[in-house]
Amino acid sequence: MKAISNTLIIPTKYYKYRLRVFAIVFSLFTYTASAQNLVPNPSFENYNSCPSGRAAVQSLCASLPYSYIWYWSRRTPAACDYFNSCASASTGVSIPSNFLGTQSAHTGNAYTGFVTYNSGSYDGGCLQSELNTTLSAGHRYFVSFYINLADASSYASGDIGAYFTCCGACLSAASYFSYMPKVVSPPGFHDTDKTNWQQISGFFTAKGGEGYIVIGNIPDTTNAIYIGGTTSYAYYYIDDVSVVDSTYTDATICLSDSSVVIKASHPAHRLWNTGDTSKAISVSSAGIYWCVDSSSLEADTFRIKPARTGSKDTTIYFTSLPATITVSATPPGRYKWNTGDSTININVADTGKYWRKTIDSPCVNYTDTVFVRVANKEGFNNLMGKDQLTISPNPSTGLVCVPVTGNTKEVIVNNMTGIPVYRQAVSGNKEMVMDLSHLPKGIYFIEVKDADDKKFAMLVLQ
Repeated sequence: MKAISNTLIIPTKYYKYRLRVFAIVFSLFTYTASAQNLVPNPSFENYNSCPSGRAAVQSLCASLPYSYIWYWSRRTPAACDYFNSCASASTGVSIPSNFLGTQSAHTGNAYTGFVTYNSGSYDGGCLQSELNTTLSAGHRYFVSFYINLADASSYASGDIGAYFTCCGACLSAASYFSYMPKVVSPPGFHDTDKTNWQQISGFFTAKGGEGYIVIGNIPDTTNAIYIGGTTSYAYYYIDDVSVVDSTYTDATICLSDSSVVIKASHPAHRLWNTGDTSKAISVSSAGIYWCVDSSSLEADTFRIKPARTGSKDTTIYFTSLPATITVSATPPGRYKWNTGDSTININVADTGKYWRKTIDSPCVNYTDTVFVRVANKEGFNNLMGKDQLTISPNPSTGLVCVPVTGNTKEVIVNNMTGIPVYRQAVSGNKEMVMDLSHLPKGIYFIEVKDADDKKFAMLVLQ
């Protein structure tokens, strides 16, 4: 299997291309979900009547109802054929033998086909179907369809892909060619295999409101290559079209260590959105990861979230109340205060103990506890005791004299939340002068650490 950009080419009977696999395989979690295909009649089995000849896929340009195949039409005037085993051999559109050679359906008893290149021009024949529901903005979708080069082809085309649009319309070839596909065969790849069906697949993010899928090819001077033969065209069969929303998650896993291993349930045909094809992958970043079985279209999806548990205590001093308690939004989640508030921060009118729980199940359960104090001299003395330091001047514009003794080891300046913003080692037995003019105006707490004791003072910088 070979990966280029967002697109993979997967031969269904054998693998001619391989991805480099970087993941180390471990076993941890296994979750499975059934993916819903948003494409109606994806393998073209439902029809109104058996095709009686070529060009049986109705053109939107003719403004006629579906004549043979349900839910599909061609978006340009170029012919598109419907093949079904119910058709007689004389029609040329039976299965497995038809006017182009022999090919069985990828699944079931039907497929469609069109010319992608003919005599130096790019036909741009394309199929169109209205999806069962419009695509959701920001959702990631896995798109897949199968192609096979008809036996009669002397050329092979590249750039076969699918794009999505809001509405169905009849377009000229030139207008159609102005659209760029969301999922397309890799640059330089030409499907020359006339025996095996090849899967074109990839992921894309919807803008929102897209309601139609269109499958065709893009014109380019290197779009087709000659592979030998007497005809002048490249003709491809199309079968088994699918569009699956891969955004929904089946499991949420907490990233508590540097990495976590997630394991797919699919025994084969695995395709991770990381490009890996191994059974399990190791991931070290938060996000959504999914693995699609390209055969059954079942998807395993995982939401990886950073784990955060624990608590933190903070003391905040205000000069007056009411005031606003401001707490970091890390970790993010849903907030619940003991006051009943659910905002990040709250307004308080009284001193006391307040706590906020941050919950984001199952990975985040964190508690912030805030002790609210009033930082005036009377309240400070009541809190710390009467025998405190006397510093001067207080208030100060920057220079502060702090008394020290021979036992004093360090002087620390804390802000109102108790975080040290300045510290200085002490040597000697004399008054120390500190220059705090670089600090913002406000209230600070001076802590003098002796060998066996601590003393405090409240400082106002103005």
